Amino acid sequence: MILRTSAARFGPLTLAEMPDRIERVARGIAQSAYAELEIEGRLRRHALALVGAEHIFGRRRAGLDDVAYFLENAPGCYSFPGGAEPSKPIQQHHQARFRIDESVMPLGLELALRVIDDFLS
Repeated sequence: MILRTSAARFGPLTLAEMPDRIERVARGIAQSAYAELEIEGRLRRHALALVGAEHIFGRRRAGLDDVAYFLENAPGCYSFPGGAEPSKPIQQHHQARFRIDESVMPLGLELALRVIDDFLS
């Protein structure tokens, strides 16, 4: 069962601690099941090979939507491929000024295909 809540309900200190706490709990669960936990490994490895470290930025974050239900049944992760013009401010999703830069779609597809191929091989 997934507890659905909004991260906005938490204070800034709690939000800053969440990634480490979640990782610690996930590692404990994996260890108790004699399994290995991979965090950002496969996706990050392929993204580095595809675009290079200078084009990867951001921080770990959880998506707060129904993808959690998919992840109960199949391995997966979030990635936020995007494109921005250097002269314009970056607009976040769900903002009035956000516009999809369709030129990045082939890159996002290539990254997804590489990760899927790696996972299945």
